[in-house]
Amino acid sequence: MTKAALGGRAIQRLDEGKGVAPDQLAALARIGQKSIRNALAPSSGSGLELKDGAVTAVSALKWLSAPGGFKTSIWRDVPTNAPEPGSAIEGEILWALSPATTRNSIP
Repeated sequence: MTKAALGGRAIQRLDEGKGVAPDQLAALARIGQKSIRNALAPSSGSGLELKDGAVTAVSALKWLSAPGGFKTSIWRDVPTNAPEPGSAIEGEILWALSPATTRNSIP
């Protein structure tokens, strides 16, 4: 699998709140396998946590955000009170047609 595909899969899994494989995190962070293994060592102080062979989503996002270059997905910035996509809008909706859109004005 290419580095781009590994990084893309890492973003998808992090967006879902799931852990990522060390090679996926390395691809996303644009670092080598050896560097990610060093960061995963308990003595490194990186804060990365492994659970069942995967780096936890919480620790991965915190670690990625530390240098300041990583931006999380924009859907995380949506207010919690925002309506769901495709949900009904309450209240009355008024439709207005401009003269250019009426049937009689089409040549």
